[in-house]
Amino acid sequence: MTPTLKIMTTKLYDYQKWRLSWLLWRETESPKGDCGCDFDASNYPNQSYFVGGILADHMGLGKTLSMISPIASQKENQPILPSDSNINDPNGETLIICRLVFLVF
Repeated sequence: MTPTLKIMTTKLYDYQKWRLSWLLWRETESPKGDCGCDFDASNYPNQSYFVGGILADHMGLGKTLSMISPIASQKENQPILPSDSNINDPNGETLIICRLVFLVF
């Protein structure tokens, strides 16, 4: 089952919901639905390090929205921390690589 995003007003297509489940699964290693993955990390000694993934798709299929959706999902599920808080625990960050034009606003 794919998480429902209350803070996003744009409706996700089915394939984008699948991507959301897959991205959340890759970040947390706890599936939130059918991720469709057949990679078996149990054959590798350092399997705990297999987190994250690469979302690469054809132009126009909503990669930007697909990357915003896990960020929105995490924002809904985590408390807001005070700006003076000191956190040293890893928190499953996501690296987003994009064109500079998307960062200029």
